[in-house]
Formats: sequence, structure tokens, C-alpha cells
Amino acid sequence: MKYNRIRDLRVDKDYTQAFVGKHLGVAQHTLSRYELGDSNIPNEILIGLAIFYGKSVDFLLGLTDEKAPYSPKLSEDDTQGRFKDTRKAKGYNQLTTSKHLNIAQNTLSQYERGLRSIPNDILVRIAIFYDVSVDYLLGLTDEKVPYPRK
Repeated sequence: MKYNRIRDLRVDKDYTQAFVGKHLGVAQHTLSRYELGDSNIPNEILIGLAIFYGKSVDFLLGLTDEKAPYSPKLSEDDTQGRFKDTRKAKGYNQLTTSKHLNIAQNTLSQYERGLRSIPNDILVRIAIFYDVSVDYLLGLTDEKVPYPRK
């Protein structure tokens, strides 16, 4: 998956990859690999990019054309539990969810417990399946309703 929006936002601001990378604490070549889709973007970097550019992760990943993010998170809740809590609130068990997402149940369990980083494409599929925003899942907002989808 190529991340044109991340590159376009950087270019529109006349920022270099080195400048953005320094702000995020990653090397220029690492940011380049993210923009080209050669490497999965870790959740903490996605969050950093969203905050840096003032956009939603959903926008950065191409789920919505809505550029303005929801209001920032106000609660101090543990966002790590949002994946599991959202699944349970929707009435899904791990087996049903893992089959729908075409991943192993053990892998889903590791995502929910924070033992394994969630690849961006699966993060998007989880948000769509649960009908919430990626921003909500990552703890950037308390707003569960997804942004208008493309």
C-alpha cells in the first residue's frame, strides 16, 4: 500500500523527509520506505503523523476524504483495550472476527493484548468491520463513529 497522502502532505508543506523524520524520531530512509509502502507504518508513527499534520489517521490511510480530525481524546482510559472492548461491544468473538479478517485467532489475540503490532491494512479492515474510526481504535479520539468513508 503506497501512502500518497503522507507524501503529499509533506510536499505541500515543503518539508523534507529528513525534517519530518527528525520530528517523528525516524531516519529519512525509514520515512521514505513508509511513504512508498515498502514498510508497515507502526501505530505510534501513524499517530505522530496525524498529530504533526493535524489530520486523522483515517485520512492518512485513505479511508476517508474528511481532512479535519475528530476532537482529541478527553478521557484517560486505557486505549490498549479498545480493540477487545470494541469487538465485544459489537457482539463478536475472536473466532468470528479472525475468520472475517482472514487472520489466525492467536494473531488477533496478540493484537488485542498489544503483543504484536497491527499491520496498516489489517488496522483498516478492523475499523471497517467494527464500523469505527482508526483514530478511535488508536486512542486519538473518543468518537466511535467512523469518518464518512470513501
